[in-house]
Amino acid sequence: MGIACNNVISGDYKNGDIKLKGLKNDKIVLIHKGLLGKTEIELNKSTVDRIVVVNQQYQQNGVEIYFKNGKKSMATVDNDVLNRIKALFF
Repeated sequence: MGIACNNVISGDYKNGDIKLKGLKNDKIVLIHKGLLGKTEIELNKSTVDRIVVVNQQYQQNGVEIYFKNGKKSMATVDNDVLNRIKALFF
């Protein structure tokens, strides 16, 4: 049994979900449910300082996300999300 994809596995937004949204799946959104309700953060150049791809495997990729507000998280994402991240940030 492997680790679920498109989830934040550690850091400030641990247990959050990463989803593609929009008519063309052109937006990446991190959804975190906490004590104060649901927080939805669009991952783009105005909210994210940098993204580091830690490892790439067949269907599961590790990425570190450093936010401009000083928070950081590590997530596992599938190839679709990783390709969208590369298109937006690289």
